[in-house]
Amino acid sequence: MLKPPSHTLDKRRARTLATRTAILDAAEALVTEDGIGALTTKALVEKAGVSERTIFNHFSHIDHILIARITEYITPLFNSDCFSHEEQLHVEKVEDLPDAIEAKFLASILEPEVQSALNKYFTLASAMAQQNHRLLAENIFQLLMRASVVGMERLEKEFPQLTVDQRYKIGIYLHNLTFALGAGFGRGGETLCDTDNPLSMPDIEEFIPHFKWAIQQVNQGKPTL
Repeated sequence: MLKPPSHTLDKRRARTLATRTAILDAAEALVTEDGIGALTTKALVEKAGVSERTIFNHFSHIDHILIARITEYITPLFNSDCFSHEEQLHVEKVEDLPDAIEAKFLASILEPEVQSALNKYFTLASAMAQQNHRLLAENIFQLLMRASVVGMERLEKEFPQLTVDQRYKIGIYLHNLTFALGAGFGRGGETLCDTDNPLSMPDIEEFIPHFKWAIQQVNQGKPTL
């Protein structure tokens, strides 16, 4: 069987991506403008300008549309300096690695592009939590787990001299730091957010003390290498 020319495949992929993006944009607009209750199949068809069949060709359930957009917004945190293999952790001694990892975590949270993405993330996540908190929590848990695994794989490549015990100590610490970000989200959300108006979100900078608090809890068990 003859395969379609590469330029035909590229155009097809571009159309598919454009349609998927239109659905994501429409879902986000509906939720941010009118709340989670506004996200219905009928409203999404009108807003995105696509058929119901097209929507469900891309997403198996309407809730998965928001999950996909939320994931897009939280992912930059794990593509920042903290997890970038290109931006290596320069330490004179392996013993200094835990402190360097902590510093990278804090620096990544302060990056403007990360803060911008997290502001959008919080708006959608807080709205979705009203309707499907379990699905949201499961998705965030899986994302944090993947991020900690990827971070550890990169550290192992950068520091092949780590002993078995050192690798496991650093792995546990990195895992706990990653999940501390989730705890910071939760603590900040419960402390700062207006429960009567879930779409009225505080600025991400107001969450920074809560991230630091969560990291401090983890650092009570910071490993000694």
